[in-house]
Amino acid sequence: ISVNMFVQSIIHFILACVVGFPLGVSFAKAALFKLSVPNKEFVFVNSVNGYVLTALIVFLYVLLSHIIAMHTLKKWNIAENIKGRE
Repeated sequence: ISVNMFVQSIIHFILACVVGFPLGVSFAKAALFKLSVPNKEFVFVNSVNGYVLTALIVFLYVLLSHIIAMHTLKKWNIAENIKGRE
């Protein structure tokens, strides 16, 4: 169960990066353009380090949440829970 759920989480993480980075960049550029005024311009800083740091933080969150969820799931007695419902 743990491996299957972790693989599913990694697939969601990859898809989120593929969709999220372009949408996030577009949203950030649009927001900074709206905030800019004639005498002050906000420039979007596009760096690989920012993308890597963001992906790393999200991956660590996925990993930590998976570890916590699996630790909680191990405490459950699934056989007892199923018997009680029948």
